[in-house]
Amino acid sequence: MIEMNPYYARESEVGPVFDVATFSRRKALAMGLAGLVFAVLVGAVALYVWKPNLVIPHAPKWFADGNRETLQLWKDHPVGTPLCVGGAGLFAALFLGGSLSYLYQALTGDFYVRVGEGGISFRVPQGFSTLAFDLPWDEILKLTVTQQKQLGSLSQNAGNIGGYFTVRTRSHGNLFVCLNDFREPAHLIHRRIQEARETRPAEPAASY
Repeated sequence: MIEMNPYYARESEVGPVFDVATFSRRKALAMGLAGLVFAVLVGAVALYVWKPNLVIPHAPKWFADGNRETLQLWKDHPVGTPLCVGGAGLFAALFLGGSLSYLYQALTGDFYVRVGEGGISFRVPQGFSTLAFDLPWDEILKLTVTQQKQLGSLSQNAGNIGGYFTVRTRSHGNLFVCLNDFREPAHLIHRRIQEARETRPAEPAASY
């Protein structure tokens, strides 16, 4: 059994636990901003094709031909054009929702994976929602950590596509926990999980 400074212990429903993964605000912010830019671009294109004169009401001469060709699309393809506009608008809305979710994660950052001798406690992003559980070890039938790597990458810390762990439980079925939003590679998280299972807060020394 390993004893750790109580300063690093966190309270949970399964007793004291220790952080084994660090949520990356930088990753969440980068994904949120990239998704926001893509959503704006796709949305602007969809809006332009839908009503070019609304987006550019007083188009310069060099752009007027583009407006006319866009308006002609509705006459030449009366079914395909609205379908494409609707599809692009849907994609823009999905990317906007995803980007706002990532930006919210970056601002709050209240996500973690923690382990102690009593069990595992995690709160992780899951699409547009959050997956949170406190599971004692006797509730867990199997825990498997997987690190995905690019072909030909030899180093454990290079070429990582992502990582995740799956938990097979007695009462909650199989839980899938994505680790892509955390800083550490999955192999390091796995090692920390094994170490934290044997870790407890150190008892304060008695004074005489």
